[in-house]
Amino acid sequence: MLKEQQIVSVRELLSLNLRIPEYQRSYKWKVSTANMLFNDLLHAYQNGISEYRIGTVILHKDPSGKFNIVDGQQRLTTLTILLFCLGKNTMDFSLLSEEYDDISKNAILENQQLFTQKKNDLENRLSDFIQYIEESCSIVKVVTDSEQEAFQFFDSQNSRGKALSPHDLLKAYHLREMSGSDEDGTGKIVDHWEEMDQRQLEALFSDFLYPTIQWSKRRSGINFDTSRISIFKGIKMDTTHRYAKYHLASHIYSEQYNISPYRHLINVELHAFQLTQPLIAGRRFFHFISYYDKLLKDITVKIEKVFSLDELPTNGAGNVYAKRLFICSLLLTADRFSIDALSDSTIKKLYSWAYSIRLTMQNLTLQTINNYASALDDSKVNHDIPLFLQISEMHSLDELNQIILDPIEEIRSTQESLEPVIRKIKTINMVVIGNEEAS
Repeated sequence: MLKEQQIVSVRELLSLNLRIPEYQRSYKWKVSTANMLFNDLLHAYQNGISEYRIGTVILHKDPSGKFNIVDGQQRLTTLTILLFCLGKNTMDFSLLSEEYDDISKNAILENQQLFTQKKNDLENRLSDFIQYIEESCSIVKVVTDSEQEAFQFFDSQNSRGKALSPHDLLKAYHLREMSGSDEDGTGKIVDHWEEMDQRQLEALFSDFLYPTIQWSKRRSGINFDTSRISIFKGIKMDTTHRYAKYHLASHIYSEQYNISPYRHLINVELHAFQLTQPLIAGRRFFHFISYYDKLLKDITVKIEKVFSLDELPTNGAGNVYAKRLFICSLLLTADRFSIDALSDSTIKKLYSWAYSIRLTMQNLTLQTINNYASALDDSKVNHDIPLFLQISEMHSLDELNQIILDPIEEIRSTQESLEPVIRKIKTINMVVIGNEEAS
C-alpha cells in the first residue's frame, strides 16, 4: 500500500532530501524540451492560472530518510536549474549537490544558458515569476518506503497512457528485479543501455524479437506496445512454480559453471539464450538484449556477403516488411543453431521464402506478412509452411533443406526495384516464375 500520495508545491518538493539513484538514466532534456516547460510556466503565470499542475513524481523513501527519484528526475532537475538561473537561493535544493555524469553535465549547461537568456526577458516580473513557480505550480507526490511498490506504481502509471516506450517500461521492471544488487554493477548496466541508440533499441523489440518469438508459436507478431511487454518480463528469481524451476536451475548452474576455473575446457557461451525459452528477470534481461543486438549485427554482416543492396530493396513499406521478415527468419535460425549455421545456401533458402510473398503481392501489408510468417491463412504461395514454427522445432539444420518451396506462378508486383530480387530467386531456386523457367 502506498505510504503517501498528495499534491505539493514545487518549493515543498524541491526542499526534500532528493537523491538520484544509480539506476536512473542520465539527465538528457534537450533545450527544446526545457524551453517548452519554461513557456508553459510563463503562459500559466501571465494568464493568472491559480494552480498549474506539472505532473506526478514517484519517490522511494529509504531508511536514511533520503527520497530516491523513481520517476520525474528530468522535470525536477530542470526546475532546479531554472530556479537557480532565475536567481533563486537554491542552497536548500539537494539536487544541486548530486554527482552528474558528463552527458548530464552537458545537458545542464545547455539548459542553463537557455534559462539565463530567458531571465533577461522577464525584467521587473522576475521575483513574481519565481514565487509563482514555487508556490502556484504543483506536483503530485507519490512516496512509498518500499522500492518494489514504487516501481509497481511507476509501471501502472505508465501503462495507463503516459507516453513511455515499451523498452523503457521493461528497463524499469528488470531494474526492480535487480534490487539488492551492487550499485556499481547496476550503474554500468544502465550506462550501457543508455549508450545504445534508443530508436534501434525500440526496433529491436518491435521489428525483430517480438515478431520472431510470436511467429515461432504461430501467433500474431505485430503491434508491439506497452500492453504486450509481459513476454519479456521473464521468470523471477523467487518463483516456486514447477514450470520455472528447470529454467532457474539451469541459469544458476550456468552462472556458477561459467565462473569456474574449468570453463576454458569446454566451449560454453557465458550468456546462452534462446528466443523460444523463457528468460530470467533482472540482470540477465540486459545481457539478453545485448546478446541479440550483437547477433543481429552479425547477421547483417552475413547478409551483405551474399546479397547486393539492390537485391534487398527498401523503397516502400512492402519492401521494408519483406526485408524484416527475411532477417527474422535468419535470427530464429541462428538462435536455434548458431550464427555459423547461416551458410550461403541457408541464407539464400530463407531469402527465397521471404521474398516469394513479396513478388506475389501487388501491395504487401504488415498484416499479410504476419499471416504468412505464421501460416495463419491461405497466402498465394507457401501457404502450408509455418516456417517459424518449423525452425523452432528442428533438431537438425538439414530439416530446413527438406522444405520444398512453391514455385511463383504469377508475379503481381510491378515495381522495377524488384527486378534484382526476381533474378536472384530464379538463380537460387531454378523455379518457374511467371511462366518463364530460369536458365
